[in-house]
Amino acid sequence: GELAVQRNTTINPFYPTGGSRANVQTEFAGGFLGGQVRYNKTEYDLRWYTPINTRLTGMLRWRGGFLSGYGKTPPAYETFRLGGTTYYGVRGYEDYEVVPQENVRIVYTTVNDTTRRVSKVAYPGGRWMSIFTFEQQFPIVPPLHGVLFFDAGNTWDQWREIQPFKLKLSVGLGFRMEIPMLGEIVTGSSRKLKGRSSACRMLPATVEASCARATFTSSTMNSSPPSR
Repeated sequence: GELAVQRNTTINPFYPTGGSRANVQTEFAGGFLGGQVRYNKTEYDLRWYTPINTRLTGMLRWRGGFLSGYGKTPPAYETFRLGGTTYYGVRGYEDYEVVPQENVRIVYTTVNDTTRRVSKVAYPGGRWMSIFTFEQQFPIVPPLHGVLFFDAGNTWDQWREIQPFKLKLSVGLGFRMEIPMLGEIVTGSSRKLKGRSSACRMLPATVEASCARATFTSSTMNSSPPSR
């Protein structure tokens, strides 16, 4: 089952110039509903829009969530995996890259007698997550808008492990264009700000150097992440 509460006071639904938007939703399975899967997943999405002048608008957004299993282990596929331009996006990181460090594994696959392929597996995610976003939006030529953004987020397995100021950081520049009947087209580039990911640090030295340099990510998508 699912319950959701929403409140929207924004001015201009496509490019808000003021107001706020709040969304709280909870999903639950098992318990009195029956079934073999038991979990409760609650998420918060809060946004505030502030006009700086007649052309510039700033947005501050916080997303948070927690997952419980009613005293048991919740399903791994419901955990929070952050990064990239996914629904739980932290731009500048690969999709689903940001998980608790203890959940990152390095896998070696033998290709032939002299070659091994090194890959990382970031799964499952955490049961708690927090993402902060600041965006500075500005018009270029109608209907094209530019946006400077800063993302900070992380995920944790246990409440006692949460470190609210130890977050993955990134900055970037993007462009948005609203096209009737097609929706919003977004493209942009972003860069990590704070060190290397835990997966990079776990790689052998010969591979780690190239991983550390691969911190610049460009992404283009045909539509915004789904509004849940």
